[in-house]
Amino acid sequence: MLLRESLAATGRIAVTKVTLRAGTKESLAVLRAHDDVLLLQTIAWPEAVREPTGLAPSPEVTVRPQEVALAARLMATLSKDFDLTAMPDEYDDALRQLVDARLAGVPVPEVEPPSARAPLT
Repeated sequence: MLLRESLAATGRIAVTKVTLRAGTKESLAVLRAHDDVLLLQTIAWPEAVREPTGLAPSPEVTVRPQEVALAARLMATLSKDFDLTAMPDEYDDALRQLVDARLAGVPVPEVEPPSARAPLT
């Protein structure tokens, strides 16, 4: 509580290191005061941030004002009556199923570790 109040009063954030899972590397993070809680937000190490060289679209690609206007109208249409709370949390659902299965005495299926899975292409 003292840290949250101090951060809020001074308008500062705290930079820290965290380990999210046992056996994984440390990540940089910032702590921020938000309402009555502290928020932890992971950030990249400075050397992990690459220069954006070569990432921009080709100069030959052009976008006409009509295309921008059409995209804006489409976004407005698709965002109308959008309810973020209606979006399913698949991770949470899978975790609940796993916990319920364990409580019911059902054996947990074996899952191959991430390093053994095929790489994404």
